[in-house]
Amino acid sequence: MDYFKGIVVFVLLINIIYEFVPNDSYKKYLKHITGVIIILVVIEPICKYCDINHFEDSVNNYFLQSDVIDVNEFMSDANDIALNKSADIYKSNIENEIKSYLMNCNFDISDVETGISITNENEIKIDYVKIDLKFINYEIEDEYIKNMIEEKFFISKEVIEVK
Repeated sequence: MDYFKGIVVFVLLINIIYEFVPNDSYKKYLKHITGVIIILVVIEPICKYCDINHFEDSVNNYFLQSDVIDVNEFMSDANDIALNKSADIYKSNIENEIKSYLMNCNFDISDVETGISITNENEIKIDYVKIDLKFINYEIEDEYIKNMIEEKFFISKEVIEVK
């Protein structure tokens, strides 16, 4: 009976902790870890009943032999992954938006390519925008397109190249 009370108390405590986790992305990791713990707790008496020797020792040795995870390093890695994914999504979206905008302005666009980087302050910075037109009248369209992009998307025309 104490065994089941322990599982119920553990599940209740985990649900309370879920409510205080500030970001939904962390809940995914917390659910994964607690799920593994619950599985181990449920399997332990079954293994004892089946006369599997040293189950607890095997589990403890596995966790002791594996590297200790530094929580700060883990969270830093998770933040880096999320930031890089956000940067990739931003890059794709800005390319599509620029291309759609120019096509709606009756420009014959072949391709739009952007280069982005992440600053030390974890901000996404546009390094360059390359716009490939199928046909261009350099005297008129080059500066005109740069000004349009600068006004619409707040991208400095110094980083915009029209080919």
